[in-house]
Amino acid sequence: MAYDTSLSSANTEYLNFVAKQIMPLKRRSLEVLRLAPGDTALDVGCGPGIDTLALAREVGPGGQVLGIDASEAAVQQANRAAEQQGCSAWTRHRVGRAEQLPCADASVDAARAERLLQHLSDPAAAIAELRRVLRPGGRVALIDTDYASCSLNTRRPELQRRILEGFGQMFASPSAARRMPGWLDTDGWHDVQLEVHAFGTRSFEVARTALHLEELAAQAARSGTASSEEAQAWLQDLEEQARQRHFFASVTLVLVWAERA
Repeated sequence: MAYDTSLSSANTEYLNFVAKQIMPLKRRSLEVLRLAPGDTALDVGCGPGIDTLALAREVGPGGQVLGIDASEAAVQQANRAAEQQGCSAWTRHRVGRAEQLPCADASVDAARAERLLQHLSDPAAAIAELRRVLRPGGRVALIDTDYASCSLNTRRPELQRRILEGFGQMFASPSAARRMPGWLDTDGWHDVQLEVHAFGTRSFEVARTALHLEELAAQAARSGTASSEEAQAWLQDLEEQARQRHFFASVTLVLVWAERA
């Protein structure tokens, strides 16, 4: 099945697809937040509410969950999902920016942001906002993709190297995953910890969607790092690897969590 893999947070189909691929990591991000019934939880870059619904189950009707997203369409989808799941009384979604959260100082017990920082031109400002809204002792969990770790089995390694450089042009902060520990290792945070989780697949169809392979090929052709013919030859080689049952793709995702001082 072909998916629209545009990077919009309102692209529910794509986000639901990727969520299935990394569900263990999503669950782990909730575990490290140590949520308790009655807590107030925040999900920044919530998209259509996949994770706010999970947060709602953790904090229960006595708690509060707020999802923030820059997309009005995503927020509307998330609010509909909360109504359908019967948790809208304590689960809300609002349009907002990560760099200017619509939350009072020290009003949140736990916050998370998944695959958000890569899209921001100033991720450190967003992390500063998370610190502002968290109560002392509150916990944050950040997940992002280390695009430099992307690996695919190909007979065109030099061409692939050039094409994969396109991640740096597709995202505002493609190295955010590797920088998250340093951003949190400041006076405002303590007990900074990290885990690296691998995503891997032998399915070309899964990788094509999850790793934006067609977008990478198009980006390479636009930027001149590869010709259109070379970009298509790369995709065709990956498809041929799949037909011969030799296809492999992997990338690592980084989970970092810390406690507000």
